[in-house]
Amino acid sequence: MKWLIMAILVFWIISLIDSGRFRPNGACLVKNKYKNERYCKGPRRQFYVFHRIILNCVSVFSKCQRVHKHNEWPSLNKCQRECAWHMQIIMPPNSTNTTTTTEDPAAGRQAVASD
Repeated sequence: MKWLIMAILVFWIISLIDSGRFRPNGACLVKNKYKNERYCKGPRRQFYVFHRIILNCVSVFSKCQRVHKHNEWPSLNKCQRECAWHMQIIMPPNSTNTTTTTEDPAAGRQAVASD
């Protein structure tokens, strides 16, 4: 009985740590507004944010202090881990546009025919 409780506890802790990939994270899709850099004082810092158009994490440089705690990540790996659910691109099957390739031995090149 003791081993069963320990196994369930370990499984529960692992599922809490690794659950960021399997659920949507609303912080990834928030677009933050920053002050202009001429109004910010201090050294430039680098952090990573999720880009909603290219569906990947990008690095950002800013002289402003950290204001947004939930969607600024210190490393690329942490950003991609938290926003992995949003990085999945689901492409619909394209059955209307088929392309066939035929080879023309007389011309020595390939001819492409589309339906």
